[in-house]
Amino acid sequence: MKNGLIKSGMGNYYSVTSLLDQLGNKTYYLQGRRIENFKISNANDMYVTNGWENDKNTSLSGLVDIYRNIKAGDITLLTDYTRPLYVAVKLRSKVVHTGEVTTADFFLVNEGVLPASKGTLVVSYVAPDGSEKIIKKVDNLSIKGGDVFADLLFEGLEVTVSEQPGYSKVKAGFFLDDNRIIRGQDDIFSVNWKDTKLPRNGAVFGDDKFINPFLSKEFGFELPKYNASLKDLSYIICYGSSIRDLPADLLNRVKQEGIRLILPEAEKAECEKLYELGVLEEPGKWRSMNGGSWIGGSYFHGKDKILEGLPEERVWNWELHKAYLHPTEWDGSIERYVYTAELKNIKPIVAAWNGESPDVFFNTALFAKKFGRGIILISNIPMMKSLTTSEKGTDTLIKLFVNLIVNEPDLVNE
Repeated sequence: MKNGLIKSGMGNYYSVTSLLDQLGNKTYYLQGRRIENFKISNANDMYVTNGWENDKNTSLSGLVDIYRNIKAGDITLLTDYTRPLYVAVKLRSKVVHTGEVTTADFFLVNEGVLPASKGTLVVSYVAPDGSEKIIKKVDNLSIKGGDVFADLLFEGLEVTVSEQPGYSKVKAGFFLDDNRIIRGQDDIFSVNWKDTKLPRNGAVFGDDKFINPFLSKEFGFELPKYNASLKDLSYIICYGSSIRDLPADLLNRVKQEGIRLILPEAEKAECEKLYELGVLEEPGKWRSMNGGSWIGGSYFHGKDKILEGLPEERVWNWELHKAYLHPTEWDGSIERYVYTAELKNIKPIVAAWNGESPDVFFNTALFAKKFGRGIILISNIPMMKSLTTSEKGTDTLIKLFVNLIVNEPDLVNE
């Protein structure tokens, strides 16, 4: 694993221990949320944690090792949800744009601790700078107690998120008439991409299903289709299968004129073509992001200006959860592959692990490469559909896409 971290370019940001801790945190958090959803439903008699065990030779995704000891990470991310009494703060979207509204529902998890009682719900919002204000108070609420393990205290509270990007919280306290207080909270992560000043001297090559509809709606302009007569270009975007059709004159202009070439969703066939065109110096290997099984992999990143405004140096968790959608939910693909190679003269920005084998820690999911005077940014992270979907939770992927256009990657000279 240590060797794989070094090969991935992430050895400067993670030790084996710190990376395994974060992989554990992702699993604990996921399972904790599932347990909470089970509790508040009041519709089940038993819940079995899928992924509890750890196979000796393959999956490292289990909560416990082969001796049933809790593994790396912060176990409170799980045990916070196994408490018999707390307020469950359920945010309908935890990833939003700054200044926008999310909706919260509040449940009292009460596994036989309290009898039928009355109390007052007090809700506060904590901004990224730590300032806190009360945003809701509801008096004279009743809970059933007994064999009812969860009561809906209040639903549909609209919470306006701070204009400051970063982490904020919704906190809740249920004040019983006998002066006891039961508490709970949940986190929000917000980014700001709408105030970015996007340069207009760019172009689109190939498929334009997502790019110009997004730019037109959100920024009020569209990019022209690439042709050789366009002058003074600062960037060109080409994604998906269109990458296979990149013409030699376009690549020569990138090399000679210092143009930024942005290639999102470049998967196996696309990177093989880039090798044929001389953009990549070796063909590399390919690994399925889900390891060829149900287990699922993880993205993780270090530091780079391309990641500005995103969570710092971590395994991608709920803040970037849309990147983990099953391929059939996202774009109809069969599998999501990541490029695996000890590439020369590149800057890895986001790495990936397929969830099974320690020897594939050097998967490269997003990297930058000097190409003559130009820069090429290559990614196989699914992000294009996030530009036009009405689904919530995509703002971090949109922020990443916008960063690819405006931020300079931290490249070393070839």
